[in-house]
Amino acid sequence: MASVTPSELPSLVAETGYPVLEEAYDRQPLYFPMLGEVRPADGAELTAPKLGHRELINPGMQRHAEIEVGQELPAGNAYEGYTVYTKIKKYARRMDIPREMMEAANGRAAVVSMVQRAAMSWGELAAIQKDEFAAGMLQKGTLTAGSKKYFDGSFAGNVDANPTVIFNGLPLFDGAHTITGSTSTYSNHTVSSALSATNLDTVLTTMRVTNAIDERGEKILNEPNILVVPVNLEGTARRIMESELLPGTGNNDTNWLRGRLQVIANPYLTDDTDAWWVGHSTRGLQFFDSGAPVLETQYDARTQTWCVTSTFYFGGSVKDWRGWHNCNKAAS
Repeated sequence: MASVTPSELPSLVAETGYPVLEEAYDRQPLYFPMLGEVRPADGAELTAPKLGHRELINPGMQRHAEIEVGQELPAGNAYEGYTVYTKIKKYARRMDIPREMMEAANGRAAVVSMVQRAAMSWGELAAIQKDEFAAGMLQKGTLTAGSKKYFDGSFAGNVDANPTVIFNGLPLFDGAHTITGSTSTYSNHTVSSALSATNLDTVLTTMRVTNAIDERGEKILNEPNILVVPVNLEGTARRIMESELLPGTGNNDTNWLRGRLQVIANPYLTDDTDAWWVGHSTRGLQFFDSGAPVLETQYDARTQTWCVTSTFYFGGSVKDWRGWHNCNKAAS
């Protein structure tokens, strides 16, 4: 088969590599979009597009006060909220193609084969890396010592004041979360509590009642909608969530939990095979994502080598601990 000229390579990569890459990326089941809000990695609202995002979490105004007709309207005040930093990480890899390979008699076939193999691998791995990061946030979010890898949101010109934990200086999952307007503390971490209908009922009550407060201590609606488990617990989780009658009991009690939460058996949760999480698909975690990797080509005259590059951007952070609760996982 014919050789490949330098001017042909960019179009060859686009025509033969992109379809394979995008198919491989789309074929991978993505879990992180089910765990939080997903925002573009190059959106106009970013502090520094494709570098990071800084956001002030404003608790807002007080509730409306009841007044008499004709009475002066009472003034309110807004608390100074927390600042959440998100580093949008750049991921990249390249493949080198010597000029001599392109000029060989069968250069076209060889180059197409190399590009397609690389594109397929890059598409699959990009999806996996994003899901591994999201899973790491849940797994390392219980650690008292925290984790810089998953929670340091510092980026150029912006230093995260809490580089190992979340915005309030505590782990994502903690037994004593504080709020701005009260000295009371709240827990979203139960170190020892195996997955069962009874224990799940307790967690839901904690989230929907005890932790359903804003920074002023006022009541809010806090309705979790997902049950996230490692694959080892999928059977247990589905029996609890899908049985018509309450599982594990000798009477005919109706299983009120049925259909209450969507079960997500996440294969990237591997730290503890018996840990489990109750969360909210849009409240608590946020992710910045550029989508499938982008392919580019360039020539290095010093080595007479063409390189094909693959890049994408991805980052995640915590906006609200109330949307999540972890059970059966140690804090160290």
